[in-house]
Amino acid sequence: MKVFVGMGKSAADSFAAYEKYRRTNRRGIGGFRRAPCRDVDMLAGVKQVVRVRVLPTREQESALLATLNACDAAASSLSKQMHAASVFRKFDVRKRFYAESRERFGLAAQPTGRVVGKTVDA
Repeated sequence: MKVFVGMGKSAADSFAAYEKYRRTNRRGIGGFRRAPCRDVDMLAGVKQVVRVRVLPTREQESALLATLNACDAAASSLSKQMHAASVFRKFDVRKRFYAESRERFGLAAQPTGRVVGKTVDA
């Protein structure tokens, strides 16, 4: 895509300005020829953000809901245990309550770790 350099406009406006310049003025300031355009990849190095909506099947929806309910129950229980034992540092909480929470609520390693982290930070 050809873009007129230095215009500070959208790509379409810049290209229209370049075409007008090319037709009317073949020389730059001082009568010297200058390169008014260059090939530019407009999306090089630009990250695109895309909003995606997840549409789970009924089985996936029920499994996700069960996991979220188990995480909520684990967080509530963990909060009570932390206050009863007066343990509030993330490392100490993981060391003391991680295995028990994982066994008691049937959570995998990653959700249990996230529950511990979020509960400590709350």
